[in-house]
Amino acid sequence: MFLSEKFCYLDLHRTGSVQLQKMFKIKVPEGKITGNHNRASEKVINSRRVFVGSIRNPWDWYVSVWSKGCDHTGYSFKRHTNKFFFSNLGFKINPFFATIIFLSQFFKPTEKWKALYSDNKSKKNFRKWLNMILKERIYDEEAGYGLSSIKKQCGLYTYKYLGLFSTDTSLLFQRNKHMSYKEIEEFDKKNNLINYFIRTESLVKDFCDFLNTINIIVTKDEFDFFCNLEKSNFSKKRELFNYYYDKETIQLIEQMDRLIIEKHGYSFNNIRN
Repeated sequence: MFLSEKFCYLDLHRTGSVQLQKMFKIKVPEGKITGNHNRASEKVINSRRVFVGSIRNPWDWYVSVWSKGCDHTGYSFKRHTNKFFFSNLGFKINPFFATIIFLSQFFKPTEKWKALYSDNKSKKNFRKWLNMILKERIYDEEAGYGLSSIKKQCGLYTYKYLGLFSTDTSLLFQRNKHMSYKEIEEFDKKNNLINYFIRTESLVKDFCDFLNTINIIVTKDEFDFFCNLEKSNFSKKRELFNYYYDKETIQLIEQMDRLIIEKHGYSFNNIRN
C-alpha cells in the first residue's frame, strides 16, 4: 500500500505493484509505503482519499505468478514448495476445517510443485500448475481461497482482487454457501472502493493520467523518465503469455476470472490499453 494525504494505492499481487510504489515514491515523496498487498484499514477507507488499484490481463497474471516461481522466488513458490506454514490457514474463517488443512500439509506434494516450477519455457508445466492451483490443490497457497464462498465461480486472481479492493469481505466467507456469479457481481458493485485502475499493460500512461486527475501534474520530461525507469520484480526469461495456453486453459481463465475480464474489457487475444 502507498498512502498519501490525497490518495491510497492498493497493490494487487503481480500487477506492476513494486514498480508503481517506486514511481509513487519518486513523484510523491511525502507518501509512505505501508506493507505489501495489505487491505486498507477502516480509518483509511472512511477517509476522503481517492483510491487507486492496479490490475493485469488475467491470462498474463497467472503466467507472471508461475514464471516468478520458476525463478525460485515469490509468495506462491514459497507456499507451494515448503511443507509447513502456520499462517493463512483459515483459522479465523473456519477453525475446525483449518485444523484439517494444517494436517493436510503432511501430504502436500512439494516435489511435484517444485517440478512444475523447474522450467519457465514449459507449456506442459504451466498448464498442469494452473489446474493445480484452481482445481486440485486449492488450499496449498492460502486456505482463504479454498474456504471462500466464491471458489466455484472465481479463480485465485479474482479472489485476491475482491479481497484487496472490497470495503467488506465477510460475504466472501459464508459457511455452506456458494455465491452465484450474479451475487458476486453485485457484491463487487456494492463493495469495490477503487476510484481509478492502473493497467499493467499501460502502466506509465495510467499512472501519469491518475496523478493528473488529482492535480499532481506530471510533465513530459517526467513521463519520459518513468518510461525509462528500470523495471522492478519482473520474472525473467519468460515467453509472452499466449505462448503457454491451449484451448482448455484459455477457457478455464475465461470462466474463473469472468468478473475481471468482463468488468475491465480484457480478452485473450486483445488487451485493451
